[in-house]
Amino acid sequence: GDGKGAVDCEWAFHRARQGLQAVWNAERGLFAQAAGSEDYRRWTNALVLYFDLVEVEQRVRVAQALSGGELERVDDLWQAFFVAGALWRASEGEWALAYIERKWGRLLDRLGRTWGEKAGRLEVQPGPEALLAAHMLGVSPKAEGVLEIRPQLAGRERAEGIVPTRYGDVDVAWGAYGGGFSLRLTLPHDGETRLSVPRRDRRFPQISINGETVWRNEKVHPNFFVQEFYSEEERVVMVVRKAGEYEVKVS
Repeated sequence: GDGKGAVDCEWAFHRARQGLQAVWNAERGLFAQAAGSEDYRRWTNALVLYFDLVEVEQRVRVAQALSGGELERVDDLWQAFFVAGALWRASEGEWALAYIERKWGRLLDRLGRTWGEKAGRLEVQPGPEALLAAHMLGVSPKAEGVLEIRPQLAGRERAEGIVPTRYGDVDVAWGAYGGGFSLRLTLPHDGETRLSVPRRDRRFPQISINGETVWRNEKVHPNFFVQEFYSEEERVVMVVRKAGEYEVKVS
């Protein structure tokens, strides 16, 4: 509700994004600590990518550097969280999962009730659960009561989980087999929910909800579930407004 604050933040974002170009090194594909510096840090580049302060053509270069071993190692799980999150935000889900497996997978068999205890740290340490919920399962609460479900496949064939939100628990399970896609979910709230499903390289996918066709030949098919759609290059977004159980199929 703070319109002036929102504008101030937007201006600060653009100033930061523009100012960062002074420390961009096109040859290295990284942001330096200062203009003319040869000091390149994983933490800095992770934050820049995580908060989307890079230009489109720089995104892949930074993500490649973060996923590889050319920068200094990050042992702190707080920094690792933002590195993994940055890779997800750059749509490099496979790299993000590989990084998560390296950083947190080695801790799974250790004793301890929390990631901090497993890592032998006194302070709280984050885990990858929030990243997997927001990106792989795709559950993300937005402003003004909007809930988005936008799974990223990340080279996997299936995923499932329960994500707690302020509206209640969202139960999600998806599968990607044989070029198709299926999504089963339980929604707890009657507000606006945007279901974003991948086209799976199909130019004209057919989409059904609970066995009823809702999208065919790039047009809305008369139905009782969805009346509002957004057609994107790699996805189709459907807006539903009622709580309940939904089974979505893309073929």
